[in-house]
Amino acid sequence: MKRIILVIISIITLCSCKTHDLSYFYTAITDTTELKGTIKDIKGYSCSIEHTKPFVPENLIYSVQFSAPSIPVSKFESHCCSNTNESYTWKDKKLVQIDGKYDDGSTYVKQISYDSKNILVLYISNNYFSKTFYHLDGLIESNYVKGDNSFIEKDKEYFYNFRKQLVKEISYYGTTIKRTKYKYNFNNTLREEIFDNDDGSFLFRKYYYIKGLLVRSERIENNKLLNKTDYQYNDNKQLISEYLDFLEPNSFVDEKYEYYDNGLVKVHQSINPCGESNYKYVFEYDSKGNWIKKTVYDYDFESESFIASRIEYRLIEYF
Repeated sequence: MKRIILVIISIITLCSCKTHDLSYFYTAITDTTELKGTIKDIKGYSCSIEHTKPFVPENLIYSVQFSAPSIPVSKFESHCCSNTNESYTWKDKKLVQIDGKYDDGSTYVKQISYDSKNILVLYISNNYFSKTFYHLDGLIESNYVKGDNSFIEKDKEYFYNFRKQLVKEISYYGTTIKRTKYKYNFNNTLREEIFDNDDGSFLFRKYYYIKGLLVRSERIENNKLLNKTDYQYNDNKQLISEYLDFLEPNSFVDEKYEYYDNGLVKVHQSINPCGESNYKYVFEYDSKGNWIKKTVYDYDFESESFIASRIEYRLIEYF
């Protein structure tokens, strides 16, 4: 659930004050946004718990290479059924093209263009066709995709207030239109999301804060509370508990966090009796603050305990 909230906040942040920052856009493309330091090369490996002593670099699941700080040149990702290789073309220190190739030999090209102020203005992907237009100040204006009838269709539109905060998002699904409105508190924290459904019903998500910390969010439809999430923090204002209650017997998602003394996450666990989000991650870090070992535990409901299943390693080289 934390990931969902962070994604929502990240989208709003990206649309309001981050999109003019090209380095943020580039790290988002290569999935290296959360990494610290000037990365030269990073490789991620996954192996079963039985084959980690000693650890042998095999079963590569992703890698990113940089030619200079914040200048990625290639990326590899391994998915459940295929692998993807991407190469990046740069001109005048700006990313202008991404060339991708799948295991089956099929390829795609993504093109990026900028205005005279070096602000990203157009992002086109031709593997399924998608293009994104940006305002001159970096805010996303609209997205287009190729529809089932092969005609170019508008996918989304974005609208902002004078503070460059996202206030309305319109999504197009053929003849169906869905609208989402965002409202904020005076301190710029997100207060409410309003989803306008085609059937005339309204779905709300409301956020409540105490001293600047999010303590509860509620999902409401036609004045009926569907679910609520409560958040708890330690004395350092770090999130330690996130409890999503679906208001039905044995229907919840319980996430908990533990931290090292330096503030880095040590343990993240999730229990969901009705779903697949039952895991525990234990992290170890390097001197830069990037995790280099993640032990993954699966939850066994019969014994009511976590059992180690695999370990993920990251080998990171810095400039």
